[in-house]
Amino acid sequence: MVNNSIRVVATCLALLAPNVEARVDVAFDQRLPGKKQVQCADTLGDLVFIGRTRGGSSAELTALDISDPSAPRTVWEHELRGSANGLTIVDETLYVATGANRAELLVIEPRDGAILAALDLPGPRDATGIASLGRGLLLQRNTGGGDDAFLIDIRDRGAPAVVTSWNGRVLEETPEATALPDHFVPNLAVRVDRPWSPGTMLHLLFARQPVELEILRRDVVRFPDNDGDGVFRLGCLGDSNTFGYPGLPRSWCVQLRDIIDDPFFEVLLIAAPGATANPQTIFDERFDAAHHLESAIESGVDAVLLAYGTNDLQQGYSPEEIARAYREHRAVAEAAGIDFYVASTPGRLPDPTADSMVVAVNEILAATFPERLVDFFSGFVPELYRDRLHFTERGQALRAERAHEVLGPRR
Repeated sequence: MVNNSIRVVATCLALLAPNVEARVDVAFDQRLPGKKQVQCADTLGDLVFIGRTRGGSSAELTALDISDPSAPRTVWEHELRGSANGLTIVDETLYVATGANRAELLVIEPRDGAILAALDLPGPRDATGIASLGRGLLLQRNTGGGDDAFLIDIRDRGAPAVVTSWNGRVLEETPEATALPDHFVPNLAVRVDRPWSPGTMLHLLFARQPVELEILRRDVVRFPDNDGDGVFRLGCLGDSNTFGYPGLPRSWCVQLRDIIDDPFFEVLLIAAPGATANPQTIFDERFDAAHHLESAIESGVDAVLLAYGTNDLQQGYSPEEIARAYREHRAVAEAAGIDFYVASTPGRLPDPTADSMVVAVNEILAATFPERLVDFFSGFVPELYRDRLHFTERGQALRAERAHEVLGPRR
């Protein structure tokens, strides 16, 4: 089985953190028919494509529908007269590297399994790996005389053609999986990860012997992978209580990342001391939420949590103007296909709960964003403050816990 630096096929499993294991639900675990080992796998929507070695009575290439992960069903399958050694999907077309002489590359319509074209490379050697290069493919072949790397033009998917070839391997061998958690298949051959429902990952694990498919369903967060890159990415936008820098307690955003502690969850912290939800009256545009939100969208976040308000009040904005600014930012985020969350404005010493302007802001926010509001106000006693406005490490930790209650996995 082969892979490459362009991330061709599924990669082997890395060790996940202990609290990740606790969120795993085994949706499906069953032997696959026959004894052919799984060589490669990939997904397109609710379809998973499985390539297997040659031999026995079962098909070398199978498509399963996993729209119900607890009951995968076969959509189509092909006997290839050779192993399916690698596959990739380009523009919703499936390309398969095979060990079949006279058909080392197959072009397949993924939904119904129709074979659109076959490409015969010169000589009898097997194709062993494949990589997408945009409108082209890189096809690897067994060594043993002659060229073993081929650049394939697929602009016309019905007529793939060799552009050039050379002698020299370019796809690396896939490393063995080691140090796997107990609930994962111990003799892992191939693993595919894909976002499923909002905030949930599916892990498809294929064992060598016995040949087995295990589907794990795991909650990561509560918002979807909106850009489809396989990572749930949160933008934390705010002022000095979000910013965090050397010498200050760790930001709630960083602590939220540590609480969720998942390889498929990332945070992007975009904040500045003195920042506001409204346009700045003191500093330049780099210190207002509109600029921060634009940067977050450009960086490919799937959701944002905005935590401003303190400096808006300091700069003379009313509670109604703060809420209006948040509504405008929500419209921008939703237009960009990003989930939008808001944090309530924290209180100020000497009595954090007695500031009438802060209370008024938070009442409007609670009415405006009832399902998307993170509570950064109630329960923050004076002992959690390091000065009139800023929180201690414990205060930031409580903010992280509050964010986790709204954004974290449901179980």
